[in-house]
Amino acid sequence: MLKETMKVKKTTKKTTKKVVVNKLIDIKIKVKEDLSRTIGALRIAGVPIAYTYSNRSNARVCPKIEFIKSYPYSSGSRRYHEVVVPAGSVFIIRDFETKQLKYLKKWINEEKIEYTRVYKKRNVVQTEQATQTQVIQVEEKVEQAQQQLQQVVVQATTTATI
Repeated sequence: MLKETMKVKKTTKKTTKKVVVNKLIDIKIKVKEDLSRTIGALRIAGVPIAYTYSNRSNARVCPKIEFIKSYPYSSGSRRYHEVVVPAGSVFIIRDFETKQLKYLKKWINEEKIEYTRVYKKRNVVQTEQATQTQVIQVEEKVEQAQQQLQQVVVQATTTATI
């Protein structure tokens, strides 16, 4: 009996693992030095920022990126074209994964960028009651506008008859 209970105790040992929750945040990045990438997309912490197909085409911004100041451009030769984000640029990365924040340290340590978190209001699902009150408010405004229009028409007809 003792051996069996000992085996049970050994097999029922619990292991606790840390679960990492992956949240999506928005971050604002300020560029201190020119960032460039030859042939391919310029990436920061695994997120593509901008890309280009040739030195003559304009640099294209990736979907989750919003440039606030100083848009990226393309340069280089025909064969080795590059995309450049100039110093002083400011842009926002939407839906940035919190797991990737550790990869920003490389860029920050080299003093090429600095970042801050951007807080935004999330879209809130409206209830039926809220939408009904909005419809009622719109209908009231329409009625008021119709009454004002009738008053203007009455005034116009009275001045025309005088």
